[in-house]
Parts: sequence; structure tokens; C-alpha cells
Amino acid sequence: DGGQTFVVGDPCTITWTCKGSVDKVNLEYSKDDLHWNTITNNVDNEHDVGGSLAWPGGVVDDISQTVKVRVVDADAGHPASSNSSQNTFRIKGKLEITSPVATDFWGIDTDQDIAWNTTGSVNHIKIEYCTDGNFADPSKTHVIEDDWNNTGANKGKKTWRVLNPKTPTAKIRITDISAGNSDVTDDSDPFHIKIHFHLTSPDTGSEIWKVGEVHPITWSWGGLIDQVKLSYSTLGENGPWTPITVNGTANG
Repeated sequence: DGGQTFVVGDPCTITWTCKGSVDKVNLEYSKDDLHWNTITNNVDNEHDVGGSLAWPGGVVDDISQTVKVRVVDADAGHPASSNSSQNTFRIKGKLEITSPVATDFWGIDTDQDIAWNTTGSVNHIKIEYCTDGNFADPSKTHVIEDDWNNTGANKGKKTWRVLNPKTPTAKIRITDISAGNSDVTDDSDPFHIKIHFHLTSPDTGSEIWKVGEVHPITWSWGGLIDQVKLSYSTLGENGPWTPITVNGTANG
């Protein structure tokens, strides 16, 4: 009879009592105690007892802090009679991050998809990340999007260019920014942000370099790094690897 909080789609049983001979009732809900919306009509009612019914399909997708339910006499010829919840209850949405996960290593300056599931009409969200998993520290918390339109093609995904610095404890947070719903939020698992390298020469697999020839080795990278180690293998990526240079400058 009020005070509860339900997520959209949650099971909810509506119960009522009745005095008198009423065969059928209608069930309705309202967010303002003035405008009433149909839940279902012509529900069986037991004389002098009442009844109960599970909300069809679970709690409706109509997010609000001030919801009430009422039962209305639906028998033809009866004078108008109804009763509503004494107190309001809340319907809210839900957010659940699906990417990144704990096993992810995202390279700095690469494009990665932040992804999430949405339950209910959570249409505007804030997206943040922090470098050490502690969103309470503003110096390590950064806003990716203040107001992401979580509808249409944008729903459930944001492509993000990964930023410095490298860290093994990065987290993403998404939050409903509609009034009164800041507790509708989710944090990702901690994941890695790492230095990213891309070898640009040799790269095609078709190069033929002869012994004694001089060829430039070039690469691009993301992240802050001053020196790199260059190695080569004649037996593929499993090595063994022989150093070309150690502590070479990271100038690509």
C-alpha cells in the first residue's frame, strides 16, 4: 500500500478488499492522483472479500516517484466506487554495464565501445570513468558524456577514444540523470588501460629484407612512454626474440 520501489518489469501483485456484491473491477495507476491509466479491466472480484492480480507483464514502464494504484467497481449500474493506495510507490529503471569487463585491456588512443543494458525508459545518462576505481576522488574521475541520449541508435553504446594514463584499475560508471533517479547507476568491473603500439613497418607480411640492408622500423603508439625495446624473431610470434635495441627512444 505504498512506500515500495519497483524496477520496470518487476513482478507485482495488486491486492484489494471489498465490502458488498461486486463481480468485476478495473485496475488503474496514476503518477499524479488525477490522471489514471488502465492496468487491466473486468477482473474477477469475490463478494465481501476482494481479490488479487499480478500486474500483467510486470510493472509498467512509466518511471515516477509518485505512483498509486486504484481499484474501481466495473459492474454496470453500480454507483461510482473506487479506492486507491494510501501512499505512493516508486517505479524506476535499471542500467547494467556489459563492456568493459574485468579481462579487458584497452589501448590508449584506441576506440572502444562502452556497452550497457537498459531496463525501462532511462533516456538520458551520464558516463564517467576513473583511473583507480574510486569515483569519490574528483581528481581521478573524468566525465565522458554529461548527457548521453540513451535512445535510438545511441541506446546501449558509446564509442570512446581511450585516454591516458595507463592503469590496471580503471572503471566506467553510467548514471540516470533524470530527477530523483541518481541511484539508477552501475559501475563496470575494474579493467586495464594500457600503452598501445602499432607496428607500421614492416607490417604487410610481403616485405623482403636482405641481410645487411638498412630499413626503418616504424610504429605508432598511444600513451606516455619515453623508451621502447625493439626485438625480432625468425620463428614467428612465439619467438625466441632477439633484441635489436634496448631503451630506444619512443619516437616511432
